[in-house]
Amino acid sequence: MNLDHYDEAAQLWKENLGLSPNDTKDSISAYLKRNQNMSYICKLDPEGGLVGAILAGHDGRHGYIYHLAVKKDHRRKGIAKNLVILSKEALQIAGMLRINIGLDRSSPEAAGFWLNSGWRKLESLDFYSISLKDSE
Repeated sequence: MNLDHYDEAAQLWKENLGLSPNDTKDSISAYLKRNQNMSYICKLDPEGGLVGAILAGHDGRHGYIYHLAVKKDHRRKGIAKNLVILSKEALQIAGMLRINIGLDRSSPEAAGFWLNSGWRKLESLDFYSISLKDSE
């Protein structure tokens, strides 16, 4: 994935996951520069549009998958699985021993995908967040 794919990927993520204020073109550009060759897209043909996209990277200690989406009419064809494999391999090459992903509880389909792919839910952790902008 590169910045040329941003508009299509952001639209795909927005339709399937929602986007945060941190998902601007500038912030994704900086993320992709810091985490080169760890995020991927899927096109079924070179001239076609994106049918899947994954945003992955690391902080030097842990790998993270922030966004993974596949168009609804292309699901259950192995696209998400293959995107995850590509990102996992890139994160392993970078020396990461663990990959984390946060899921919205309102998406049982997403939870099912990850559990069926061998990931486990960490019961020992809760995820907390604070906005650094007054408007959020």
